[in-house]
Formats: sequence, structure tokens, C-alpha cells
Amino acid sequence: MKKHIAHATGHGAGRCARAMSNRTRHLVALVLVACASVSAGCARWSKQDTLLEAGFAAATMADWAQTRGIVSVCGEVNPLIGACGDVVPVHVYFPLAIVAHAAIAAALPPRLRTAWQAIGIGAQVNQVWHNRSLGYGFDGTISVSGERLSRRR
Repeated sequence: MKKHIAHATGHGAGRCARAMSNRTRHLVALVLVACASVSAGCARWSKQDTLLEAGFAAATMADWAQTRGIVSVCGEVNPLIGACGDVVPVHVYFPLAIVAHAAIAAALPPRLRTAWQAIGIGAQVNQVWHNRSLGYGFDGTISVSGERLSRRR
């Protein structure tokens, strides 16, 4: 497939960003429904447990948004996703990761649950920070030498 680079303010890039945005909105809704069904079995969770899991989901969604840009330039280092998102697609991997994290948290006793959630949040925030330092935006754009670019396959 031929790769195309367009300025983020260009006509083609805007159309691509809107399409990704609509797909992402639908997938986020699906993730929220899945998380709600997992958390239905978590009636004994404290407010802290719920907030920590929501924090993990939020940090993971930020990583998900950045990873769209990373796979567009075949720069992903997670072997489960693959450099170009060709092993497990990004829009499959991240919803599964969020639901799996919540399911594991639900199965753990309170002390271990808090540790699991804190480690998960720390790992995701660190990854988001690292991706941002490399120039990956939350809208699928890549900043190179101060110029905002968007790559499409």
C-alpha cells in the first residue's frame, strides 16, 4: 500500500481525522458498556476502586489515541499490536485491554486490587508521556520539527 502524508490542516487529513473520530466514539461507547458489565459484579468495590479503574481506562484511551498515529508510521513496539498494527488491530487491542484489566481487578482482593490498578495507571501514564515526547498527538497527528503531520495508509 502506498503511504500518503498530508498536513493535518489539509482537506484529506481532516476527512481521515473525522472518520477515525466517529469510529473511536463508537468503540469508546462499546468499551464503556463492557466495563459497566464487568463492574456489575463489583458491587463490593469502594469509590476508590471505581475511580482507580476509571483512571486506568482514561489513561489507556489516551494511549489508544496516540497509538493510531504510531501504527500509521509502523513505529509501534508492542509485539501484540505489531509495528503497523498488523498483529492485533489497535481498535481491538485497547478495548480488550481495558476490559481485561477491569476483570482482573474485580477478581483480586482489595489490597492487591489497589496495587494492580496503581501499577496499571503508572504504566499507562508513563507510556502516554513517552509517546507525547516523541511527538505523537491524541488526534493521530505526528509533530515533526514543529510541523504537524498526519499519515494515512
